[in-house]
Amino acid sequence: MKAILLPLMFLILIPNSEKVSGTYKIIDELSDDTLELKENGNYVYKEWGDSCWTWYDFKGEWEINQGILILTEKREKETLKHIFRVNENELVLTKSESLIEGKRYKKL
Repeated sequence: MKAILLPLMFLILIPNSEKVSGTYKIIDELSDDTLELKENGNYVYKEWGDSCWTWYDFKGEWEINQGILILTEKREKETLKHIFRVNENELVLTKSESLIEGKRYKKL
């Protein structure tokens, strides 16, 4: 999901900020990655690497609240969240975070 962690912007005309389902294409000369937001609350991020050996689909759930779109991808011991601001005609990545389950730290 290396490409989604960069400051990205996706292009599409969004008639209203609560109606965001559809397919988005990354605005990047070096990438043809796409993000599909399904109406059932699931998403598929298709990462198209330089070779077909590096193509990968990331799947998860999405939600939107007051113009903020949150993509959540659950892995075996980690949950990734990507937070976007919804503008009139684009999504702008504002933050990505990784929540690792089971790791705790003790003060020395």
